[in-house]
Amino acid sequence: MLLEHQHLLVRAEILTPIKHPAEIEDWTRRLVQDCGMGLLMGPRACCSERSENQGLTCVSVTETTHLAVHIWDEAKPAVLQLDISSCAEFDPYLIYERIREDFRATRLEYKVLDRESGQSDTTAKGTFVWRGRTPEPSLPVAPEPPVRRMFPWMQFRLPFSQGGSLRQVG
Repeated sequence: MLLEHQHLLVRAEILTPIKHPAEIEDWTRRLVQDCGMGLLMGPRACCSERSENQGLTCVSVTETTHLAVHIWDEAKPAVLQLDISSCAEFDPYLIYERIREDFRATRLEYKVLDRESGQSDTTAKGTFVWRGRTPEPSLPVAPEPPVRRMFPWMQFRLPFSQGGSLRQVG
């Protein structure tokens, strides 16, 4: 059986950062479970009080590899970075929505690295921007993109619409 190695890197600007290790451990545990990954170790979080690097780091070892979350709460807006590497399939859109909802993200950038052909090849990257409850009127909104496939030439916006659905912007 050939395993598909996915490596997702996320950087998000957030309005409601978690500031306590136990809370980020709970959030990470729920995310791992919702992604269908089994925990082998962790999550384990610690807090740095070092000036200009203040925030939380949480790591987990899963049955399929690892997950790490970093939150810097001194920045305005706060910054969350997430690193998930897995040899099992997972839905990145579930992760984007979770970050948007749980941390009130205003911007999210992602990159998916191709671990099959090399360490630095990017298979997909993009940006989500949330600016209120509806998409900006000047932006064309296309049909829903496929949930499990991402293409490098696409950019996405997730509006705070009533349905909160993912929309592709061309």
